[in-house]
Amino acid sequence: MELEEGLTGRVSAKNTAASVIVPEEKEQAPVQGSPVYAGWWRLDHPAIWFAVALLIYSLTAGKNLWAGTNNNYYAWQAYAWLHGHLWLPTVTDPKLDLTFYNGHWYSAFPPMPALIMLPFALIWGADANQVMVSVALGALNVVLMRLLVDRLGYFAHFKRGARCWLTLLFGFGTVAWQSAIQGSVWYFAHGCVMLCLLLALWLDLDGRRPFLTGVLVALAGLARPTAFLGLLFWLAILLKRYLAEEKPQNWFRALFKYWTSSSYGPLKLVAGPALALGFTFAYNRLRFHSFTDFGYQNMLVAQNIKDILKQYGQFNPHFFSHNFKIAFLSLPQFQTHPPFLLFNTDGNSLLFITPAFLLAALSLRHFKAINLSVIKESLWQNWSAVFTLAGLLTVSATLLPLMLYYNTGQVQFGYRFLQDCLPFLLLMVALGWPRSRRGALWAIGLVLISVALNFYGVMWYQNFWPELFGSVPR
Repeated sequence: MELEEGLTGRVSAKNTAASVIVPEEKEQAPVQGSPVYAGWWRLDHPAIWFAVALLIYSLTAGKNLWAGTNNNYYAWQAYAWLHGHLWLPTVTDPKLDLTFYNGHWYSAFPPMPALIMLPFALIWGADANQVMVSVALGALNVVLMRLLVDRLGYFAHFKRGARCWLTLLFGFGTVAWQSAIQGSVWYFAHGCVMLCLLLALWLDLDGRRPFLTGVLVALAGLARPTAFLGLLFWLAILLKRYLAEEKPQNWFRALFKYWTSSSYGPLKLVAGPALALGFTFAYNRLRFHSFTDFGYQNMLVAQNIKDILKQYGQFNPHFFSHNFKIAFLSLPQFQTHPPFLLFNTDGNSLLFITPAFLLAALSLRHFKAINLSVIKESLWQNWSAVFTLAGLLTVSATLLPLMLYYNTGQVQFGYRFLQDCLPFLLLMVALGWPRSRRGALWAIGLVLISVALNFYGVMWYQNFWPELFGSVPR
């Protein structure tokens, strides 16, 4: 029986349905085998997940699925590249969130999403439909989430039902749904980030392919720069592998050796992001004749944030309290008549929009297995504890600069910036999934509530049935 690369151990099998993993090193051994799908007709098959997500996303995208978006900036950028320009030849009049420089309009947004639009621009030119691509990308991300929880099953106990509920939560119980069906410049980048991060987690959850992972994180960072902080997850994983193998006595010497080790590859991991940052500075130089000019300071932004951008800049502690309130505390107004919920268009608490995120706190239970007196032996031999610690570190580090950003994402449902670290948060939710039957029922209830709230939000944001769900003042 073929064993997927990344497991530690040897396989002995009497038949293809059963195998025993014999660990070769003193660390928590993977506990699950490869997922087996009886056929394409199985409801839990990745093809079914893709088809269902594609159908629901397409239907809820509404008329924009065919009409496209007025903010087709990545398609325009790809079209400009094909014609030898860095500026947008299709834009002659002022448009929101574009930068005017040296007689031309530029898109200051990072270039990776435009790379995805490149083959479509080659066929359809500047009219390539970002909404269709975004919907398909969102459905693909649902499949990757399903594959990721299967991969996580190698290292932690997960019943098949839990894996399905976690996939449902990602696809229809988070802002990933509302984001995937927009296709506009602000939302399309989020889908690209999650594509890269989910791929990286699926292909290299245990840190055995550092260079490939670094390349995927680099691509994610070229869509949304805060995604570069995803490196922290794999740096922790690689440190776990090193400490489990070497069992060092001197921590300072161990950390130095860790960074210079060719076996555990932190330098391989950061090589891709380092090249991506170098490319970004060079790209700035070609566009704005300055390595450090990203084009945001002179961007044509909405009037309600124009003054604060000029006064405080892009990042400033001044914005922390407002951003924290929107991300965690902002609740809609409740009414006893339709529309029952009046959302804050500046954003809403991620814990209200997706209450199933509360399960992430239960992942901290894995720290109970850690004996502080022998932390080097106990922590670094426990995969679940390390995944939880790495996820918590990555989510916290990603949210911190977002709390200092000069806006919350403007008109939105939920808190869309969360998608920069959403795969890592969902990893913690998976690790916190209750093992008891009663606890699992509570978890399923939270997932269903999350799906219902996000359905409501999609109806509201898309202006479907405004008499019942309300409509977005734009």
